[in-house]
Amino acid sequence: MKTTLIAAICMGMIGSVQAQTNVTAYGVVDQYLDFSKAGANSASRVQSGGLDGSRLGFRGEEALGAGLKAVFQIEAGFNADDGTSGQGGVLFGRQSYVGLGGNFGQVTLGRQYSMYYDTLVNYGLGGGLAWGNASEYFDDGAILRVNNSVKYESPDFSGFTFKGLYGMGENSAPGMRSVGNLSSVGGQYANGPVSLGLSYSTRKTQISNNERWAAFGISYNFGPIKPAFLITDRRDDSGFSRSSIYEVSAEIPLTNSSLLLDVGRIRDRAFPNANATAYSMRYDYNVSKRTTLYTGLAYIKADRNAFYGINGSTGAGLLGAPGDNSHALIAGIRHRF
Repeated sequence: MKTTLIAAICMGMIGSVQAQTNVTAYGVVDQYLDFSKAGANSASRVQSGGLDGSRLGFRGEEALGAGLKAVFQIEAGFNADDGTSGQGGVLFGRQSYVGLGGNFGQVTLGRQYSMYYDTLVNYGLGGGLAWGNASEYFDDGAILRVNNSVKYESPDFSGFTFKGLYGMGENSAPGMRSVGNLSSVGGQYANGPVSLGLSYSTRKTQISNNERWAAFGISYNFGPIKPAFLITDRRDDSGFSRSSIYEVSAEIPLTNSSLLLDVGRIRDRAFPNANATAYSMRYDYNVSKRTTLYTGLAYIKADRNAFYGINGSTGAGLLGAPGDNSHALIAGIRHRF
């Protein structure tokens, strides 16, 4: 009798929590066959993360009353081809944050995406930072995610949204406490077929040096074709780092599928003869709402001091020597759950 009563009470408590809290487990498993050549180097291999990095995550929210809610998300990346961590052994290396949301927008704390990341994703090839995306080949990913950060996201104001983030380097050395701090702001307008986005980020790398990233993107959905243009600029006070990436892409929707075309160029102003141009074509076929088959061809033409690999969302690109051109053919599958 006592056991039955205790069980009934526990079930009632669980039902009450579930009524107020919504938690979702989700994930992606994405792998592809990669046949690449860079100068004298060549490889045939299975890679993880062509369109999306393989991951397992949990997100949820709890209604607190008066329009206020608690939110969280934790997301672990992994390499599906060998089962290892996707972020160098960090457990929830993709995202890890908690915060509050309401009519005012949302404020969160943790490891989070910068506004620079948002611009690259929204205006790159078919949703950006995937295999076939020139910005994915040329950007080093230095500030895509920010640790120890506070982030604000505004509500939607007739298509306009604003985000701001500040990451604390947590450097406790005397006179060096600001080193490692990063700030990122961005805004987007999306209404009907047109979308525009802009972001600006800065990080203090030394007491006397700051690195800065600016990005602008625009896209327009004509129906039979959706072209996009993306430009990024990176520079620092010392002049050691100064480069720009220009990318033009187009997504052509077909029956249960899409053809994606992309041309991008990096112009390196800090080092001579270090520019490169990438040409990519990818075909995605949706077997179902959750499963996509994809294949693609890509080529990078490099100046004599440049060397870049053709990489996926997380899959590494094959590198040759400076000046070597790169070629790649892939075929893969992505399943979301």
